[in-house]
Amino acid sequence: MAEYVEQLKLESDEASRLKLDVLRALVVFGGSLWLSEIPSSIERLYLGERAAPSTSDVKKALKDLASRGLVRTEERVRGTDKPQGEKDVLVLLADGRVRGSLLSDEVLNRYYLSLTEELGKLRKE
Repeated sequence: MAEYVEQLKLESDEASRLKLDVLRALVVFGGSLWLSEIPSSIERLYLGERAAPSTSDVKKALKDLASRGLVRTEERVRGTDKPQGEKDVLVLLADGRVRGSLLSDEVLNRYYLSLTEELGKLRKE
């Protein structure tokens, strides 16, 4: 598992980068996200400097990550303002070692730094 995450870090193709971004988003946002939230979550990780990926590309990335045991997906009904909710796919980080593999990740560190800076600005107000 750790070897695969390290391999993804070295790859420069979009598919590998997206797989790594999905893992990053899951780590940052608590280990689970709805499929419909993943594209915008990835965009947030890059502080709006990278466009959100397409849902179809995210689905392809998830298929590979699930086959490697890194994520798990479950079809569920997500609570919304509609009485019956909406069908969506819950994506869960299946291997906690992914967190350790991303401890020194520069994309995540930059994101966390931006949060710290925002918190500092709020405290000064």
